[in-house]
Amino acid sequence: MDELTPLARTAAAVDAHVGAMVRRRRRALRMSQTRLGEAVGVTFQQIQKYERGDNRISASAMWRIARALRCTPNDFFVGLGGDGALDPSEDARRLVGQFVSTRGGCELARLYLALGDPFRRALVSSARVFAGMGR
Repeated sequence: MDELTPLARTAAAVDAHVGAMVRRRRRALRMSQTRLGEAVGVTFQQIQKYERGDNRISASAMWRIARALRCTPNDFFVGLGGDGALDPSEDARRLVGQFVSTRGGCELARLYLALGDPFRRALVSSARVFAGMGR
């Protein structure tokens, strides 16, 4: 596997961030990938690739996506610094946004917040085991 240059890593991070922001907005509007794809003129598989950051979104596609999601292209870049790096607080917001936009994420967050501290620690410990991270 080729080592990515710092510029390539930054570009890939920006693509992933923009894709995550598209996904967050689409889910907030309760729009399917299929419906967004139809509005933009691409397949739902292409929307999946955009949202994962696997494929870069061209300027014209970004414009169409923003119109379909009733926002501006600038909204997809919120949280990125001038160097393309995420502000640590924005990175935390992005992670929370990604988490609650997954199936069951919102419910799990509510349940977690309802737990007392000893149960939260136990849940985190269990989650590490499930994720294969050990202790």
